Amino acid sequence: MNQNANDNDLPPFKPTGAIVLWLVLLVLLGITWASAYVDLGPWNPVVNIGVAVVKAALIMWFFMHLKETGSNTRIMAIGAFFWLAVLITITLTDYQTRPDHSVYTEGSATDDTAGRREADPPDVDAEAGEGEPGVVPLLRDN
Repeated sequence: MNQNANDNDLPPFKPTGAIVLWLVLLVLLGITWASAYVDLGPWNPVVNIGVAVVKAALIMWFFMHLKETGSNTRIMAIGAFFWLAVLITITLTDYQTRPDHSVYTEGSATDDTAGRREADPPDVDAEAGEGEPGVVPLLRDN
């Protein structure tokens, strides 16, 4: 076996390229930071996700050496990136389709939907076992 052969046969990453890439990533970080203070309305998430995609693509292209590798490795990396995008899309879709729960956070955490506290005894007729229609008592005093 040849002792001088490199295991992965990739050219070394040049320091000047690393510095330029670092500066580009810092500029993209500055854009992300600035977008937090500039009101772009509904475009803020679009800008932030776009910058994140560009940063991820740069890191994949240079630090994962996708520009020097074969097409199979590129296809697998693009497939993984696409799958991550699908999972994030599914998560955001699930989050957007849930009902608004802000009405529950306005009051105390122990308030139920009728405005009673859990510690309050429910309005239940002890002998008949009936209370308000459609209300299930949370606590029973026996």
